Amino acid sequence: MTGVLFDFNGTLLFDGKLQDESWHEFLEQKTGRTISKEEFLERMSGVNEIDGLSYFMGKKLSQQQAEALEEEKEIIYRAKCVALGEKFQLAPGVPAFLDELKKNKISFNLATASVMSNVQFFFDKLDLGNWFKIDYVVHKDGKILSKPAPDMYLKAAESVGLNILDCVVFEDSRMGMKAAQTAHVKKIIGVASSQDEKTLKSFGASEVIPDYTDLDRIMKFILEGEV
Repeated sequence: MTGVLFDFNGTLLFDGKLQDESWHEFLEQKTGRTISKEEFLERMSGVNEIDGLSYFMGKKLSQQQAEALEEEKEIIYRAKCVALGEKFQLAPGVPAFLDELKKNKISFNLATASVMSNVQFFFDKLDLGNWFKIDYVVHKDGKILSKPAPDMYLKAAESVGLNILDCVVFEDSRMGMKAAQTAHVKKIIGVASSQDEKTLKSFGASEVIPDYTDLDRIMKFILEGEV
């Protein structure tokens, strides 16, 4: 039976602007200078974070040093999320969609590049425990290879007893879709939180949604080919 795997940031939570603001604030605090959008995209977007942070810190960082710096940035990010109050919510339509998956007995899981401190924060603030088991969530732990390697999606499927070949993946990024493709998932649905439909399809999405409010359409994408 078909299962569903989700990326989280930019996919179930439209937080791209908050992430960018947090990175810029953190880097400017550390470097004492203004970081242009172009420099940030070139040095941090889609690259190994150790390399990106090493560039901005002006020295080669160890894994431990990079992780400590990343956590400083995440503290800034979480504070911005809390400051939003009730406006800090899952993407439109997500709760009803996840309820529908449960109703139809469709297994699903998360494969996120977030660190555990953020995963726990999301569970606490967004009531993710209504739908996901935190022990099954695949996250950035310094052990599993990050996207675009397929490992996160392979482990996320295995953790909830799914065959990766039967999984529909929801993603918003090029790296995430590359990971899903390499894992040989059944289908990739692009979420247009920061990229347009044409771009997402060029990344590998077979379908694109703006959010999760058109429940019938999304469920059709998932159940196509079911007997």
